[in-house]
Amino acid sequence: LIANDGLCCAISSKFRNDSDNRSNSPIISSPASSLQKNTLWVILEDHPPEAVKLLLEFCYTNRCIPLGQQAFVQASKGAISPYHFAGWPKGGRPTISMGVALAGIALAEEARMPRLSLMCEIAASCIVSNSSILSALSLCTTQARTTGNRLPILRKATMQHLLQRPVLTEISGTSQFLRALKEEKDLLVPSLLVGTQEIVPANTNLSKKRPRGDCDHRFQLIDQEDKVTRGIERKKYREERRRAAYKTNASKIINSSVGEGGPTQNASCQGWNSFEIMPYRNPAMRRSRDLALLEQVGTLDASSQSKKVKL
Repeated sequence: LIANDGLCCAISSKFRNDSDNRSNSPIISSPASSLQKNTLWVILEDHPPEAVKLLLEFCYTNRCIPLGQQAFVQASKGAISPYHFAGWPKGGRPTISMGVALAGIALAEEARMPRLSLMCEIAASCIVSNSSILSALSLCTTQARTTGNRLPILRKATMQHLLQRPVLTEISGTSQFLRALKEEKDLLVPSLLVGTQEIVPANTNLSKKRPRGDCDHRFQLIDQEDKVTRGIERKKYREERRRAAYKTNASKIINSSVGEGGPTQNASCQGWNSFEIMPYRNPAMRRSRDLALLEQVGTLDASSQSKKVKL
């Protein structure tokens, strides 16, 4: 559709019933009118009027303001912005709905206008919502099969929105989403798989060793903390076992040395019990204590032997 060669008028199939009323117009029906000779009527099947309006605006002005600033900048690199001195409406966001943007993509692909299709795709990727995820993914698969355009920008934006945890939790539990997966699985599943593959990092390989980075240093700190904790526990249990062993050995020595009983032995036992049995922390003090114990035990043995001899 070339607008410069004449007046190009596109009519939606929804307005086909009004064609008789249009033919009664004095401008269109006048045979002498030069406007009628240069007018080309193109009937577009199954396209909403809003999408046709976008097509006509693009044909006449080579741009489409309702698609937003980002669509204009990416599809018209180097072009002067129509709002160079003033800001774009709504901060540069698209002013159309998601349904109109998707219909514009289908119309542009049918008319073989890739630039308009790209602009509509960029606009649709900026206004993806929870209610439009299924229709966007379905259109991606449909256009890939019919025209070969996989709509990668729209598919990536849709999958990024879908894979957010709150969105995925909300949508996956709805009956509409589950019913659409069953009824339109041929259109939704391919886009879901390809889109997920695009979102997942390409260098992810579980068979190879992944760089650990700061994990090694973190693991070393954890090992050091465990080592200190185990050392404290071993020292504590070793001290408890040592005290228990000293008590056991001291009771055996007392029982073996004081067998028959007597005043001397009872006095020695009282002196023995009054002696501190608990070990000292200082090795030198502990050694001197052990020597004193041995001397005292030797004195008890000598007194018991002399008593037996006298008897």
